Amino acid sequence: MQVYIRLIVVAVALAWFALPAPVARAWGLDVHRRITERALDGLPIEIRAFFNEQRAFMIERSVDPDLWRIADLRGMLGDEPPNHFLDIDDLGEPPPFTNVPREWEAFVKRYGVKEANIAGRLPWRTEEIYRLLVTALRDTASGRSQYAASNARYLGAILAHYVEDGFVPFHAVRNYDGQLTGQRGLHSRFETALVLDHWTSFALRPVVVKPIPDIRAFMFETLVESAALTPAVLEADLKAAGPDKVYDAKYYEQFRAGAGAIAEKRMNDSVDAVVSVITAAWREAGSPALP
Repeated sequence: MQVYIRLIVVAVALAWFALPAPVARAWGLDVHRRITERALDGLPIEIRAFFNEQRAFMIERSVDPDLWRIADLRGMLGDEPPNHFLDIDDLGEPPPFTNVPREWEAFVKRYGVKEANIAGRLPWRTEEIYRLLVTALRDTASGRSQYAASNARYLGAILAHYVEDGFVPFHAVRNYDGQLTGQRGLHSRFETALVLDHWTSFALRPVVVKPIPDIRAFMFETLVESAALTPAVLEADLKAAGPDKVYDAKYYEQFRAGAGAIAEKRMNDSVDAVVSVITAAWREAGSPALP
């Protein structure tokens, strides 16, 4: 399990010297940090102190999966970029996409390994990290490993990242950057610029912890919801940009009028989700008393 600490060093070192990457397909790094920070504040009292003991560490490490893309690191199922999305509308299935297989093996069998990986793997990657967190929490409580507590906190931060990614509408559709509708750059305008410019005026509501009996099913539900929100964001962007496609202060004012409520709700929902998923992992580990 010490590999996670080494991963941090490699990913961060390489990221600093890497060339600019293509579209990140994620909340911006600072938005990930802010969502994770709010989630740490909202954890149940039984586990809040444990995770907040390394609060700054967890907030900063919550952006690591985006750095892994730059460093070209790989997970169990393959290279990192497809772990951040699932273009559920690009599989030839009608909404609400109930025909899309939820098991990875069945997913690959239906669409082929190449197309499956092009479409994305976010639900399965989230489940993979969730399972590792459950194990780390059990090991922490049992004292089986001196590294278990640090690993659990690190895995909690990584899990937060993938859960948060599911709440970006453009992580669920093939038109992930507006490139198919002449709106290139929309991904960043929505999930970074709009959010950071208006963060202080967003209504950040109290955290709601919900039961999550199946993490993979939960991520699929989240992505289906995200896909359904994209037409409204695309329309708001077109209206705000006008025929000349000028992305100035006036654009963002109008864009917020059309899409700000969606961004605000998805941010609040992602905070709830991170808290709920980490809590679910702790409960699946047996609700142990954590040091």
